Amino acid sequence: HSDCNEGNFCAPDWSAKIYPGVCADCYEADPSTRQFLIEKKGRTYLSQGGDEFWDEASQHCNDTDTMPTLCDHYINSREAMSGGGFLVLIFSAFVALIPTVQDQDQSHEESIVMAILRARSPLFYISNRLRMYAIPALVVAGSAALILSERFTAQNFLLN
Repeated sequence: HSDCNEGNFCAPDWSAKIYPGVCADCYEADPSTRQFLIEKKGRTYLSQGGDEFWDEASQHCNDTDTMPTLCDHYINSREAMSGGGFLVLIFSAFVALIPTVQDQDQSHEESIVMAILRARSPLFYISNRLRMYAIPALVVAGSAALILSERFTAQNFLLN
């Protein structure tokens, strides 16, 4: 459980594997909350692990979870982030988005040609739509997940 960030514990992943599991917020380790999630929300993977595993998770969470209703990792990282780190985050976001927007713009220009070629080449149509919509969305989602998984420091923003 100590491999996860503060306020988190190592929970079974969606395929019910405990090792390696996924880091989850400590609210899932509470027995009543876990039972509710299993019965009402269909998260059957939370029933894996046995009583000893969940007792250890509850104990770990009781020892480390300082903000039970909030995500400790994000709150602590946000509070520790300096003004310089925030500027690096904004700058990094713009630098990462510029090529994506340029590719999206080029793809839009190609969509004019696509109107002519659509009937002849459905593959061109599909690849163009992926470039316009799917790739930018995946880049943003992947970047956000990578940045949010680590401490909010200028070094992590630049390296990630």
